[in-house]
Amino acid sequence: MKKSVKSAIAVIVAGALFHFLSCVSAGGAEGFPPPNVEERPAENVEGDRPFAYDAPAERPEPETRPADIAQVSPEFVWEPEPEPEPAPPARFSVSAGNMHTAVVKSDGTLWAWGGNFEGQLGDGSGVRQRSNPSRIGAVTEWAYVSAHTTHTLALRADGTLWVWGQNPTGQLGIGSTANRLTPSRVGTTWSSASAGAMHTVAISADGSLWAWGQNNVGQLGDGSGAQRLGPVRIGPATNWARVSAHTFHTAAVRTDGTLWTWGQNNVGQLGVPGANRFAPVQVGAAANWAHVSAGWQYTAAVRADGTLWAWGENTHGQLGIPGGNRPAPTQVGTATNWAYVSAGYRHTLALRTDGTLWAWGQNNQGQLGDGTWTGRNAPVQVGTYSDWVAVSAGSMHSVAARADGTLWGWGNNIQGRIGDGTMMTRNVPVLLACCR
Repeated sequence: MKKSVKSAIAVIVAGALFHFLSCVSAGGAEGFPPPNVEERPAENVEGDRPFAYDAPAERPEPETRPADIAQVSPEFVWEPEPEPEPAPPARFSVSAGNMHTAVVKSDGTLWAWGGNFEGQLGDGSGVRQRSNPSRIGAVTEWAYVSAHTTHTLALRADGTLWVWGQNPTGQLGIGSTANRLTPSRVGTTWSSASAGAMHTVAISADGSLWAWGQNNVGQLGDGSGAQRLGPVRIGPATNWARVSAHTFHTAAVRTDGTLWTWGQNNVGQLGVPGANRFAPVQVGAAANWAHVSAGWQYTAAVRADGTLWAWGENTHGQLGIPGGNRPAPTQVGTATNWAYVSAGYRHTLALRTDGTLWAWGQNNQGQLGDGTWTGRNAPVQVGTYSDWVAVSAGSMHSVAARADGTLWGWGNNIQGRIGDGTMMTRNVPVLLACCR
């Protein structure tokens, strides 16, 4: 009797399992029923009543072999497929120069527009200006770009550095003062670089710092004051992490979080007392600096704790604080969620960790993007979007990118530097056709 019951149970369990697997295999993707199919209780093949198990009468046990006995798991556990990861935000490198703009899109292509009197767009065309974004070459491995007055530089994913544009003081670093209308390679492998007005500073892959070009007020930092036509090493340190060059001064952060500046110091833009510095000097004792940006005669920086600081000239509120010039780092407001800052000519742009965009300083050309022509001495939010990922303050225009891959420009539009196909000045961000 016991053997008969056991045999019957085994048969019923195997039948139930077959029924279960048949239902699953008849369903849609991932084992779910196909769309718009009504789910119902399983039906008994012998009639319309719900399936029920009735123990059969005792009968002879059929002959079985071990291989014929279904091995059924005592418990079935369904684990859903993990949700797909959201797509990462589009990665951009954007740089607003004096009268031109350059951008590396998330697909690794390089684009430029605006003034091209000295070949600073790098397209080799010789045209004087472009009001629409123009792709530079066919390479798809560009990673970073930096534009300034009349020259531009960019890094590729393999760490090679390329330069083009005007070169009267050797700012291209090619060993001569000849201009270049298309990208020319400089040096070996680099991790970071920044174009100033007439000089360039870059960090090698080994963490050493190099500079070339104009050096009349010590902006190269090599201690000489002499112009350099090719890269020269700045001191023995090998822990440089980030660097930013503007017209007559340079700022950089080391991997230990210390901040260093050099060059002109006529209005306190170096953040240290005294005259011009021809070699890097540490700014204060803080060792938690995360990012720095050199503007025209002022500097702005973000600390690892999310606070924002600025110093130097403040004639148009570009420091983001009321009052006059500041010779030492001064905190901007009380917010502790700043992520990135870009110092321009006399206006400043910054991103917070929540993806919002903020601006302050001079606004006579609409470069703040807040819909007015009024200057601001404290940060004001630009629009309501909260997905900005990259931003750059130029001379009198601005450019920024959002996580959805779109690119926006605003401010003065002489020579088409905004890139919207017109010469019309804008005081709010406008979407650019290259990145819709």
